[in-house]
Amino acid sequence: MRAAVRLTLPALFALGLAACGGDAPSSPAAPAPAPVPAAAEAPAATPLDTAALRERAAASLAANRLYAPAGDNAVEDYLALRERQPGDAAVDTALSDLAPYVIIGAEQATAAEAFPEATRLIELLARMDSEAPAVPRLRDALAAAEAGAEARATAEQAEAERLAAEAQRDAESAQARASTLATPAAAAQPAPAPASAPAPVAPSRPTAAAPANPPATRTAPAPNPAPTPAAPRPAAPAPRALVNRVSPRFPEAAVRRRLEGEVEVAIRIRADGGVETVEVVRADPPGVFDREAVLAVRRWRYAPAEAPSEARVVLQFKRP
Repeated sequence: MRAAVRLTLPALFALGLAACGGDAPSSPAAPAPAPVPAAAEAPAATPLDTAALRERAAASLAANRLYAPAGDNAVEDYLALRERQPGDAAVDTALSDLAPYVIIGAEQATAAEAFPEATRLIELLARMDSEAPAVPRLRDALAAAEAGAEARATAEQAEAERLAAEAQRDAESAQARASTLATPAAAAQPAPAPASAPAPVAPSRPTAAAPANPPATRTAPAPNPAPTPAAPRPAAPAPRALVNRVSPRFPEAAVRRRLEGEVEVAIRIRADGGVETVEVVRADPPGVFDREAVLAVRRWRYAPAEAPSEARVVLQFKRP
């Protein structure tokens, strides 16, 4: 029902404003401007007069720019018109009809933790109606959401630091055990034997004359040289340990459309374990889960290492 009202609201506003602009209540005629001498310069033109502002407001309604983007939407144009023409019934009716959409937008921005946008919409609603009962409720909900997000971030940071400290202690313990095992092995090696004194040389005796043709002696074939072992290949670096994983939020649009999918991302991890960059490599279906996957992976935390590294991960999105 709300979607139907939203679809027809811009057309109704455009027709009402056109009728109002064409049959506006009669007002006292403004005095004719005094003639300006030919030599005098005309004053600078107003950047956007009231009629043009009214047309732009109607165009924003037709384009469904109800309250966003900031600075170019129907609500802000109607607020400007109300400041110029207080008591304009058409403008007051338009702002009253647009208020529910601003409330919904503020609630959605708060739920998505888009706090700057939620703040902007709440202040916009307060300008539309300073006594609107939804303004205090929205401000309280925004303050609670901001406090919850800050507390969650603090807890996640503390948990990441604790896990990183544990990983560092485990590495130091392993290094200490390796040093302890290497010391007895070095002590068990035999000491080199002392050099022996040279054996005494016996006096030479006269030997019989060698025969004229001594028998040929066979020489043993030289042993084949042992093959040289090939140099070992450097081992691939071990994957970094993930110490803090943040699950992605399931988009509401995908829930309504009953969609599921997965996103593969390539990430670069800093030496301290933080995620530096996240790039979507593959998404199925494309454009549905990409943003939530990137937002979640950016908050992951890996174990510290001596140098930055890269990795690829696949995130599955199943309907809750």
